[in-house]
Amino acid sequence: MVARNYPACLTETLKWEGGLSNHPDDPGGLTNRGVTQAVYAAYRSKKGLAVISVAHLSEQELQEIYRRNYWDKVSGDTLNHGVDLATFDYAVNSGPGRAKPALERALRATPEATIKALCAARLSFVRGLRTFASFGKGWTRRITGIEARAVRMYYEGMGMPATVVADRLTTSQKQASRTATQQTGGAAAGTGGAAVTTDFSSFGGLLVAVAIFALAGFLFYRVVINRQRASAYKEQASQVIGNALTGAPR
Repeated sequence: MVARNYPACLTETLKWEGGLSNHPDDPGGLTNRGVTQAVYAAYRSKKGLAVISVAHLSEQELQEIYRRNYWDKVSGDTLNHGVDLATFDYAVNSGPGRAKPALERALRATPEATIKALCAARLSFVRGLRTFASFGKGWTRRITGIEARAVRMYYEGMGMPATVVADRLTTSQKQASRTATQQTGGAAAGTGGAAVTTDFSSFGGLLVAVAIFALAGFLFYRVVINRQRASAYKEQASQVIGNALTGAPR
């Protein structure tokens, strides 16, 4: 729970932010490294500077904006390692006004459990957004990736040996894989039940079928999520082992 973890968390978040973009489905409009034109204009105006295109965002400005607008607003310096990353990245993507209350609701007995609960809540939130069709694939990869990295960050912040960190990450990988396998059966059973038991010729039957297929779609989505979680944990475990073998810093 120290200020020096801000640079590490920002580095992780920026891995998921692109460069200069202006996607027609993105309500943020023109964006550079995750900073929107509106945020950049407000930042420059507050400093008494001329408003210019976010395309000219400097490294110093980026550092200040992320710290002031997101890290400080979720009290990042007071959070456990890993919890800070999960909360900060949520704030960057969806705003600190949503991330901070979400963290309060996600608090569990351990930081690891809190990270997982917070990321699960975040996944549920983004799935309900109207722009999910355009950005959902990237969001889910990002959130599952942040979850695994945040859990690893917590372990390493506790001073655990690399072998222990890798072993615990592998345990989470196996748990996610096992859950995905169980959910695959549930989703298949859901669609099969609709085909076998529902009379599509009646209006009521059609409504039931729609509901069943919607449920099956949700279950399949959960399968995808847990497969992505398993992949993310596997990647983090491999990195830990690789760093230990080469002597690279964590």
